[in-house]
Amino acid sequence: MLRDNTLRFALTWVVLPNLPYVVLSIEYCPVRTSVILLYVMIGLTWSIIGPLAAVPLFLATAAIDAIAALSKIFGIPMWEMLGSVGNVVHLHLGSHWPYLGLGTLAAASAGGTLALAFSGMQARRRHRPVQPILPAMAMAFVAIGADVAANRELTYGLKPLGLLSDHVTALRPDIGGAVASATGLSGIEAAAGSGRTVLVVMVEALGQFRDDALNRRLAGVMVDEAISERYEVSTGTVPFNGSTTAGELREMCQRDDSYLHFRAGLPEDASCLPLRLGRQGYETVALHGFTNQFFDRRTWYPVIGFQRMVFLEDVDDGRYCGNLFEGHCDDRMLGLVRAELARPGGPRLVYWLTLDSHYPVPQPAECGEERSQSCSMMTKWAEVLAGIRELALDPGLPPMDILVVGDHAPPMFKRSERGLFHRDVVPWIALKAKSATP
Repeated sequence: MLRDNTLRFALTWVVLPNLPYVVLSIEYCPVRTSVILLYVMIGLTWSIIGPLAAVPLFLATAAIDAIAALSKIFGIPMWEMLGSVGNVVHLHLGSHWPYLGLGTLAAASAGGTLALAFSGMQARRRHRPVQPILPAMAMAFVAIGADVAANRELTYGLKPLGLLSDHVTALRPDIGGAVASATGLSGIEAAAGSGRTVLVVMVEALGQFRDDALNRRLAGVMVDEAISERYEVSTGTVPFNGSTTAGELREMCQRDDSYLHFRAGLPEDASCLPLRLGRQGYETVALHGFTNQFFDRRTWYPVIGFQRMVFLEDVDDGRYCGNLFEGHCDDRMLGLVRAELARPGGPRLVYWLTLDSHYPVPQPAECGEERSQSCSMMTKWAEVLAGIRELALDPGLPPMDILVVGDHAPPMFKRSERGLFHRDVVPWIALKAKSATP
């Protein structure tokens, strides 16, 4: 009887609740030490606290498990993700079958867990078996050990420790300190205000390869002899933490912060580049090919100093790119960036957040039969860098300083591809005009 009860317990509280994450672990899944143990504890106390308490506790645990796992996969602090749940309505989830498949599997595993739990409750009423406490704890620690061994080294942007232990502290949003930025490290921020136009391009998911040959190959798309004749070229890396909005605040405000803190107004100790340049007579404009409602950019972009904004809603164009994140193609937005730079008038700060390389990226023809997201994303990064090179050499544009920087490492699901990139830094390339005349 004890053996049968142990096997039922293992299936109900160890196998089924963790099944979606076992599937994810074939490629990549965040470490989930605490929550694995929590499922086992719910199973052991089910008959004590009763289903009226146990079912809501299990469902809440499963929901937190899923949200926290996504938080680590995409580098978004859990408290910020909970505050941004409404953003899911802007995603085309039906266009990417792995998300649908995993969502279906997660729902089925939760339903299966509850079905077996209720079935086991009826069996316990008839036979009153002994609770398999020691075998249950042994199974939990075996599962935790396998989880840590498989996944501990692959988390981007957030500390790669226990799942809930990291995020319980993250529920207290005590961030907001100054951090290094590419605008600062490159000298672009110090030179801003000199009267030259400034172009800052944040390339979605542009990561720093561990292989320097790949970094040089990618940078070479933008930097060549013609560029070096007209610009002082510098390159480097900058630490990142979090997702795209964190990268934006890092570069625009030199802060480790959340956009949620900027929706109601500028924090007292914040000093943002667009605001400073605006006070010096610069026109400041931000462009992004996705909706202005995503992460509420329409609200906090003006707070940090952008006087004008161009989003998906502001461009009349029937051609779109991307699948999960469907918006105006980067080549279309690049044309709008050029138009902004060419407008008559005084100096301006033009900021462009790209979109096409947002994971997952449709397979481009350039990658041939190579089913690789790293190839797909590198192709999109190269297209942006080639476009920036054209802008830099365009004789019809005013002299300008240019910064191209990544926001965060690409959140690959494949273990082999995730390991291609540094977990804690992203690259930047800066071009500073050598003379006041083109």
